[in-house]
Amino acid sequence: MTHIAVERNRRKQMNEYLAALRSLMPPSYAQRGHRLTVLHLNMSSAGHMVLYSLSLKVEDDCQLTSVDEIATAAHQIVEKIQEEQELTAAA
Repeated sequence: MTHIAVERNRRKQMNEYLAALRSLMPPSYAQRGHRLTVLHLNMSSAGHMVLYSLSLKVEDDCQLTSVDEIATAAHQIVEKIQEEQELTAAA
């Protein structure tokens, strides 16, 4: 592969990762869309989300093949956790 092709693939992959991180942000922040804002907010406030994503990739035996699939699975886990917390708080 030429250097240009390798660099193009790297940029494409980074944009996919940024899109997945952006999907984890509150809508008011995601609208800004600046890459540094996305990275800063996700690195400082959602470290546990990264751990969920990594464990999903391993536990599902690599059946999740895209960043979007991993992000969706992480969202589902977080929603279940939040629902359980709301039920416990209401009880």
